[in-house]
Amino acid sequence: MSVFPVFSLFKSKSSSKQIGMQLLPDAIILVVRHDDDEPLKVIQETVPAAQQGERLKQLVSEHKLSGSLVNLVLSTQQYKSYLIDRPAVPEDELAEASKWRIKDMLDFRVEDATVDVFCYPDEALRGRSAQLNVRVAQSETVARYLDILRDAGLEPNEITSADLALASALISQVTDDTKVSVLLHLTDRYGLLVLVKEGQLYLARDFEFQFASLRDPSQQERKLDQLTLEVQRSFDYFESQMGLASPNVLKLSAPESMLPLENMIGGSLGILVESFSFGALAVGPSSQQNTRLNQSATYAFGALLGMDDSAYAVNFYGETFKLKIPPLSLPQLVLACAAVVIMVIGAHFLLANQLENRETQYSLSQGDLNAMQQQVSVLAEEAQAMKIDENLKTENDALGKEIEAYRALLNQLGSQQDTFKFLYSDLFKSLAKHTPEKLWLTEFEADRSMGRLYINGETVDAAQIPVFLEGLQSESLFSQKTFESLKLVQHAEDKRRYVFSLRSIPEGGGL
Repeated sequence: MSVFPVFSLFKSKSSSKQIGMQLLPDAIILVVRHDDDEPLKVIQETVPAAQQGERLKQLVSEHKLSGSLVNLVLSTQQYKSYLIDRPAVPEDELAEASKWRIKDMLDFRVEDATVDVFCYPDEALRGRSAQLNVRVAQSETVARYLDILRDAGLEPNEITSADLALASALISQVTDDTKVSVLLHLTDRYGLLVLVKEGQLYLARDFEFQFASLRDPSQQERKLDQLTLEVQRSFDYFESQMGLASPNVLKLSAPESMLPLENMIGGSLGILVESFSFGALAVGPSSQQNTRLNQSATYAFGALLGMDDSAYAVNFYGETFKLKIPPLSLPQLVLACAAVVIMVIGAHFLLANQLENRETQYSLSQGDLNAMQQQVSVLAEEAQAMKIDENLKTENDALGKEIEAYRALLNQLGSQQDTFKFLYSDLFKSLAKHTPEKLWLTEFEADRSMGRLYINGETVDAAQIPVFLEGLQSESLFSQKTFESLKLVQHAEDKRRYVFSLRSIPEGGGL
């Protein structure tokens, strides 16, 4: 199990605990928000689906989460998305009317469907009639998840879709919502791309993608072409159907940071690609494990946030699934009224007793206040009689100047020491320790002034390069270094060998 604190970016509307949750076929992911002055917490465990209900009960007990409000996010495989002309019915009948509009597109009975809708952006209509985004899940799936949550002692609040959860995560990091923003979120098995503007989801597109293939040099170029093609198709659709210019910056969320994907994708698309993160929510010190954990919790983070405007959101937890409270019978009503009367009488006596105690404390405090006022008067008279010793004042000023001179000297010595941040012997030991058997270094250079490291070498197995980098970043000397480029070519004379070159990102001084 992995549990780690992160700083809160959100403002809770109540003091109750709130949870963003995703239940995957093999894992439970929770993002927990306590009161405003407490940090968020991420809880993630690998658990088979058949055991998730029982394990969730244990987690609720271990972390004292009973009664917490839960926003659950469904994965892309658990719901379907459609775009239809808006039915001419009142607002509160849109979901039911939309259900029968898409009944022939479903691969299960329409009676077994749970439907919710949200607005299609007016700006993107381009003269067409009003449209609706429709999200459909099987009622059986929703009911099963609600049983798991309630059985664990949690209070369901919202069940949303993966694309809207990802959109809310992106919106929370947007600084100018008048511009189109895009996030490409990659997992081990698929990718999901969302475009948002002014707090709305404009476009969502998911596709199959095996991230592990990018680590294989023989497949890397082909899989990178596939990935950039999917992104370009999304941009082309956005431009042609919505009549808006594509964004010039793409946020990327990937399972690992060893590959320089930002440069690889940006070079192919001709746009700026930046790594997506939650800023203050980033997990502890930078590491491959923490990056992967935080990235996999992105959907749960988005579910916890929710969309700011309900007109642009869906909630599969509708009135059909909410527990109904039966009306009280006459005897039950009489007992309830009697209980209320008893509580009121008890509260009256309790408050009367507290009032009497407060009056006693007030009398004692008033006496203490009078005594303190007399002491203040005596001290004020003594202060008026005191005179300043000019000799002591002169000596005090001279001592203050000496202290400032020593402080300036210490600051100068400290700034000189900062220029020596590592020993070359430590650098050599770290390189030698983590160089694999089939890889050797031919040249390296450490630029102290720019905080940049250059490494050149050769290998007979290109797969050893990520192993070499991962080993280096386990050392404290390299823990904060990120390599921005990797050049890999075959040796000019010996085709069995590869020549590689690595360069780290400059950090403004110091290795």
